[in-house]
Amino acid sequence: MKEKRNSKLIFAVLSFAAIIFIIILMAVHQTKQLRQQQDEVIKTAYLASKQNELINYMRLAEISIEHLYSAELDPIEAREEAMRILAKLNFDGGMDGYFFAYTGDGINEAVNLLQPNQPERVGKNEIDRTDASGKHHIKELIDVAKKNGRGFVNYTAIKPSNEVITPKLAYVVAIPEFQSTVIGTGLYLDNVDNVLDKIHKQLSQHIFESVSLLIITALLGLIIIGWQQKRVGEALARFSFTVNLHNKICHRLSRIIRSLKENKTPDVSATKDILSELYETLREVRILMGRKRDINALFDRVREIAASFTNRLFIDLKCEGNETDLLDSTIDALCNIVEEALNNIERFAAAEKVTIYLLGEPTSIKLIIQDNGTGFDLTNIQPPEDSGLYFMKTIISDIGGKLTIASLPNEGTVITVIAPRK
Repeated sequence: MKEKRNSKLIFAVLSFAAIIFIIILMAVHQTKQLRQQQDEVIKTAYLASKQNELINYMRLAEISIEHLYSAELDPIEAREEAMRILAKLNFDGGMDGYFFAYTGDGINEAVNLLQPNQPERVGKNEIDRTDASGKHHIKELIDVAKKNGRGFVNYTAIKPSNEVITPKLAYVVAIPEFQSTVIGTGLYLDNVDNVLDKIHKQLSQHIFESVSLLIITALLGLIIIGWQQKRVGEALARFSFTVNLHNKICHRLSRIIRSLKENKTPDVSATKDILSELYETLREVRILMGRKRDINALFDRVREIAASFTNRLFIDLKCEGNETDLLDSTIDALCNIVEEALNNIERFAAAEKVTIYLLGEPTSIKLIIQDNGTGFDLTNIQPPEDSGLYFMKTIISDIGGKLTIASLPNEGTVITVIAPRK
């Protein structure tokens, strides 16, 4: 039966652990999906904000040079003046935020007219220039501007401020008044990666905290399951013990009753053994079914007993110990010993003072009862079964404790009791 209970406990624990594991996997999976969706939303919003920013920068550049579109000016001189104006414009600290310009013709040739951060490129044909991925981004910039008048192009470029290849978004506008010149500017998109990294770290922290909470909850659940299983096991053990006890008592008593009905005198020795066995069994039942109470319940009971003798004896009572549960059987045994000892002191010791010391220790309860009475010689005393000393030793023995007595004539008596907590 015990193996069956253990199997059920193992099955319950494994099932509970499997459910928690599945919940954790689902939570992690859903969190990853949420992160992907969140990344898309952030990237879309970030890209839209950068596009608006580039449109505003280009609008500023167009306003700065639109007065040069007049037909009264020489086209070449006007174009060169426009390039000088654009060269002076910058944003984002100037190093990474600049404007560029290319000429474009029908054969898709382009000459870089402006690159303030890389002057060596000015005047060179870069129609075949590619980025790190092999994309002909210069050609695409010119084609987009010539086809749509203006537009966006994505490519990679070396960021001047840190010389790292970085994704870039450019916005170009065709200026037909300047012989199909294309002007544009761009923004490096490394900030979005930094933002996403921060969000991912926060999300990872959130996942860790959630999983930790689930694990803690699972552990608490397993502890509760184990505790409940233990209680169920104890209840079943008590039930089984009670059934066996009932059968044993009925069997023993039936033998005695049957012998009496047959007018036979039961064997005294056998009857004594039966009664001794019944007494031992009942003692085990009392311990097994014993209710637990706080150690202060013991202190209160002893104080009440001592108070009932204070009009006849001077009693000094000291109680010390931490809060620990004790069985009712332990409390009853110690209180009976205190009461019996005080009765004996009052009747036989002629004591003027009695000291009672109760100490709650980690694994036991210590009781010391000391008087300054007449005392006695232990070597000459064999207490009969109906004496107080025999009664006290029997009581403490029943709960697995120990009682010792130290006494000398005219020097008083010390009774020391050690009782287990459980």
